[in-house]
Amino acid sequence: MAPMDNGHVADETNEGGADESVKVFVRIRPLNKREIAEKQTIGWDFNETSMLEDTQNGQRVYAYDHCFGPNGTNKETYEIVGKPVVLKAMEGYNGTVFTYGQTGSGKTWTMRGCESDPGMMILCIRDIMNWVKDHANIKYTLKVSYLEVYNEEINDLLGEGADAKNLKIVSEDSVRGAVIGGLVEEIAQTPEDFMAILKRGEASRSYASTEMNNESSRSHTIYRVTIESIDIPEDGTPPTGGGKVAYLNLVDLAGSERQKSTKAEGKTLKEGSNINKSLLALGAVINKLGEFSKKQSKGAKPQFIPYRDSKLTRILKQSLGGNTLTSMLCAVTPAPMHREETVSTLKFGQLCKSIKNSVKSNEAGVDDKTLMKQYRSTIADLKAKLEAASKGIISADPDTALGQALQEKAELENKVRSLEAVVIAGGGSLSLDGSSGAGAAAAAEAALELARLNQQVAEQNELIHELQHNLEEYSDWEESKAAFEEYQHHSTQELDDGLAKLEEEKQTLQNERYKMLKDRSNIDEKESRIGLLITNLDEKESKLRQMMGTMKEQQDQWQRSITDLKRREDLVDDWQTNHTQREKRLQETDAMQERKFAELNKREADLSAEEQ
Repeated sequence: MAPMDNGHVADETNEGGADESVKVFVRIRPLNKREIAEKQTIGWDFNETSMLEDTQNGQRVYAYDHCFGPNGTNKETYEIVGKPVVLKAMEGYNGTVFTYGQTGSGKTWTMRGCESDPGMMILCIRDIMNWVKDHANIKYTLKVSYLEVYNEEINDLLGEGADAKNLKIVSEDSVRGAVIGGLVEEIAQTPEDFMAILKRGEASRSYASTEMNNESSRSHTIYRVTIESIDIPEDGTPPTGGGKVAYLNLVDLAGSERQKSTKAEGKTLKEGSNINKSLLALGAVINKLGEFSKKQSKGAKPQFIPYRDSKLTRILKQSLGGNTLTSMLCAVTPAPMHREETVSTLKFGQLCKSIKNSVKSNEAGVDDKTLMKQYRSTIADLKAKLEAASKGIISADPDTALGQALQEKAELENKVRSLEAVVIAGGGSLSLDGSSGAGAAAAAEAALELARLNQQVAEQNELIHELQHNLEEYSDWEESKAAFEEYQHHSTQELDDGLAKLEEEKQTLQNERYKMLKDRSNIDEKESRIGLLITNLDEKESKLRQMMGTMKEQQDQWQRSITDLKRREDLVDDWQTNHTQREKRLQETDAMQERKFAELNKREADLSAEEQ
């Protein structure tokens, strides 16, 4: 079962293919001059299959298919990492070898090497050419392309001018993977052809100098060899099978970077940012594929794999979860100052080990057009052989040659009879004493001539016999030629009809392809719009969250205000209660005072009355 590609189940599953885990290897480079100057030491333990890290909780083990120490050579690395993939590619299987690691960890060195220690690209060319030489019964056609992904743009390293820049992925094939429009693909027949193409591509690559690496790759590169093969029959007849087509990819990923380590600025900083972005997208794909591989045994359903988040992941799609035998080399530095980056690379490698690809040989089907070409070639070869045979067997009209031979034979037989008469006449004139006269001399000469003519007659009989045999062969050949011409006419008519039908089908397919490309363009446009809508929605969501946060703060403030108001209301209620009680007491006091005033007034009146 294949994972989902951007919401769709991948329909390019390879039924019948064997599940193969991605092979992961680790190569530790030696300390460089900068690290030695800073008194760094080799801070990792390792064995043949593991990297060992000392932590506060004990030793942690990172297991892989093989680990190479600092003293290993490119050839040793290639023999274990690259060669098995190259040889399987020659047998018709897709293969990919790619290097991963931080900037300056030795990835490009492993791929390119030098004259005394050539890298994988050179060594694989040697093995490919040796294989072709050792398999003379198979016809190979080798094609090479070389591209880079630079600042999220696909550039053709073998192309020229503006046409080689910012190429587009026009479609995706279940065997080839991403199909890139306008990408140059050159045929290579000799090691020199391969080297010339490689040097041309290397001259176009993007490099820059940073604090971490004097010659830092600023792009991801994919060096691809397309291998077409077809078995050649031992009897010399044209091949009848469709052969095989395989794709060998050698991928040199740019290294992950930290600005504080590289001290990158301006253009170099932008390049580093795009490198990290594509590597993050690659990490997301690896993570999803790893999760899916773990759940697949439990009957997990296909899930979304974000291949389309980067040009790099779209190009590597078949190498990650597809129909490809894949080996990955994690390049690391042993210096303790880079421990964090090294641990990150090792964890990435372990994620890759969990990915399974469905690997099978790419048998190329024989289409009608290919069969037509083979039939035409067969007819042309047979016709040439018949014409050559006709020239070798008979150089003139057999009937005329035979008539001339019979006429010459008759003339020779007449001469023989005449000479026999001379001999007989000469014999009668011999003298009794054995001496010979004039007649005897003539008879002797005639006898010699007779013997010579008899020899010519015998030779003429042989010639007549041969001519008669040739005449029979000629008659058979004429019949075969007539039958062959009839067959050729019939086959040619069928071929013409077939080609006309193929042209119609081709036109139909081209129309469908145009429609698909148009639909693809519409889908890409819609995806772009959806992406913009998602971005706008994300912005709106962010603003809404900010507003919600503000509203929450205001709500909390309002709640505090309400609580304070309630407290104040309670205080007012208490004050009102107290005020009412005080008013009541004041009223009682006023009433009492009024009574007292009334009593006083009464007493005063009584006193006044008494005084009077």
